[in-house]
Amino acid sequence: MSNLPSAPTLKLEMGSFYIPKDNPSKPLGEDAHFISADKQTAGVADGVGGWVTKGIDAGEYARELISNCAVAVDASTEAPAGDFLQTVLHTAFHMTTVARGTSTVCIVRLDGDELRSVYVGDSGFMVFRRYECIYKSPVQQQEFNCPNQLGREPGSDEPGVALCPSITVMAGDIVVVGTDGLMDNLFVEEIERVLEAVAETATPESLASQLAMAAMYNSYDENFVSPFSVAVRAAGRMQTGGKIDDITVIVGRVVCAEAES
Repeated sequence: MSNLPSAPTLKLEMGSFYIPKDNPSKPLGEDAHFISADKQTAGVADGVGGWVTKGIDAGEYARELISNCAVAVDASTEAPAGDFLQTVLHTAFHMTTVARGTSTVCIVRLDGDELRSVYVGDSGFMVFRRYECIYKSPVQQQEFNCPNQLGREPGSDEPGVALCPSITVMAGDIVVVGTDGLMDNLFVEEIERVLEAVAETATPESLASQLAMAAMYNSYDENFVSPFSVAVRAAGRMQTGGKIDDITVIVGRVVCAEAES
């Protein structure tokens, strides 16, 4: 039997912050999220607002979906590493039968030194190392401003369309998960500056708050050249300013902890 010390293991310390856009008819907004520290898993969902024209509050679908994701995570046994999140998403999707609408979704999980993910649409995640972005999940969309979206409505998607990238991480890395309210209003370079300024002393929840507030500030700036306005121009239209939206941010700090003997 080896007397060598146990190899260190990694864990995610996580915190979140949510800013629903100002809409008295929908005080809860259309985003939802969960964090499971025990299962080292977190996720966000963003109900697609276009359903409001049909009298549907897609935020109800997002909340039901993400609640079922949390239930599926807690109830799941240890499936093979690469299958855990896909199983969670499939299970949650088939459990979500009450609310109408559709939703984007992104779930991440730390498994050893692999950050695994499953996502549909334009909710996504980024990994920062020494305050520089080393990975940003690509937007999954059918056309500009029309992301893939889970649901049972005509034209919506099922979990089989999900993308499942896996990124090797190390102690000190910072994971940022967010809905498009974050991604459309903050450039990667802006997130890097916030992390470099405060990450060493701030808690994950405080970091999530600062990123969400920065995104909200940009969303109301009609003269700001935002990631969303850049995408609008690339699609052949002219627009400046941010995109007023619900904003959900989850921040995870990868830390080193002693493995249990």
